[in-house]
Amino acid sequence: MGKVMGRYFDERGKMTAYGKQVERWIREAKAAEELQDARAFPPCHSEWKQGQPPRVWCAQRNGGIVRDWAGVPRKVDTPGGGTRCVCVRDTGTPTHRYAGADDRGDLENPRLKEYENCDPASPSCLLPPA
Repeated sequence: MGKVMGRYFDERGKMTAYGKQVERWIREAKAAEELQDARAFPPCHSEWKQGQPPRVWCAQRNGGIVRDWAGVPRKVDTPGGGTRCVCVRDTGTPTHRYAGADDRGDLENPRLKEYENCDPASPSCLLPPA
């Protein structure tokens, strides 16, 4: 792939000091976004017992994060193509602005998916056997 000489690359195709600074800004922005996501969407509790279906649930303390809400479990896609369970605030003002009601917390986030065969308002969901 070719590179255009200018602000980001020099005549040899090497990144300029400004190009390196832009890369640092991008890394810092991604790290800040990941931290904000971790606060807004803490991981669910989970349990697997032999002979019982797996279960995920939310409480006011999840993943070492303590807050004044428990939330409801939702699936969110991960960068590697998998999913993980996160607890989502289901009342109050959303962390980000989404289309929808203002008193539904972050439930309108388009990245979130409900668990099948689980009441969307339940703080606990039984999962199908793996």
